Amino acid sequence: MRAGRDVVVDYSFWSRAARDDYKALVESNGGRWELVHLKVDRATLEARLAVRNEQCGADAVTVDEQLLAGYVAKFEEPVGEGERVVLPSAG
Repeated sequence: MRAGRDVVVDYSFWSRAARDDYKALVESNGGRWELVHLKVDRATLEARLAVRNEQCGADAVTVDEQLLAGYVAKFEEPVGEGERVVLPSAG
């Protein structure tokens, strides 16, 4: 970022406080942030996780129903934060 390069932070940012912290960090270093909210419904999350949970390897992470329920319960959906909402494409 300090070198003038574009940076993507791929992180859950489930809390508004964490998002605000990163926005302040970017701005304090002369950057411009963009918050992209990849919005899907619970059924889509479950279907995608069912496929992902079948994968093996060093980078594989299993998210079971209990863990997903915890994530969903704690997620603070961005509203009015300058976010760009991306919905899944049909098809």
